[in-house]
Amino acid sequence: MGYAWLNLGGLALGGIAWALPVAALARRDKATRREAAVCSAASAASCSLALCLVVFYLGHLADRRDWSALLDTAGAFRLCAGGLFLGTLLLNALALAGYPWRRGGAGAHETA
Repeated sequence: MGYAWLNLGGLALGGIAWALPVAALARRDKATRREAAVCSAASAASCSLALCLVVFYLGHLADRRDWSALLDTAGAFRLCAGGLFLGTLLLNALALAGYPWRRGGAGAHETA
């Protein structure tokens, strides 16, 4: 299989990076803010690992001195990496936006 696992791993981790905040959005009425924060952190870590695998694959192409493959794929990798980063950032922001972050939860500002 060679170095193809780097691309497949990057795709899988990128999918996980987007699936976790979507799952947090879908469970918004049942999940706690801590669960949403854990999903967001795991999503960011998955995105980081996916981008790291892309860098490793491009490094592999450079080590092999496969300049034509490197030049053919660099633009697509750049576009996909930017899309993955911005998409993950947006989805995590949406997933976290609905939760109150004050100490004590949503009713912390109310007095008894």
